[in-house]
Amino acid sequence: MLYFKGTGAVELGAHFAREGRTTDKRALRHMRQVTKLIMEQSIRNSPVDWKGPKKGMAPGHELERSHRIREQYGSGGRIETAIEIGGMVGGVNVDLYATWLHDSYGWKLGKASEAKMMQSPKNKVGPLFLERALAEYDDEFEDVLDDLVEGLMNL
Repeated sequence: MLYFKGTGAVELGAHFAREGRTTDKRALRHMRQVTKLIMEQSIRNSPVDWKGPKKGMAPGHELERSHRIREQYGSGGRIETAIEIGGMVGGVNVDLYATWLHDSYGWKLGKASEAKMMQSPKNKVGPLFLERALAEYDDEFEDVLDDLVEGLMNL
């Protein structure tokens, strides 16, 4: 149980409401930043199309370009973010390709994906590209929760 000396119920309630509004803004900003980082890592993890739209053309990178962030209001009127992959990109429907590449284990990286992997140590190209990106930023929200508790305790 928590006790607050020298603070009346009205002042304490006002402080909690003020701290909650401040934390909500910080949490939303942090959620948007982390969602963007996860999406960027998922793009780095995504395999590259092995061929372009026409013979002899470079890969179109449709899978990477199909990543997007969607915000919507969830339960209680809170904003939620989601990373979506797929849809029509450059005249190509990426949905089945994205699902197959994300969930498949029995395939080898193509030349374009291997080249992408060699560009940077951050590029971890392969299956479960979104799931692995999410796992990499798994505990990013602990800071926001710590800030909330610290703000409430430091009346």
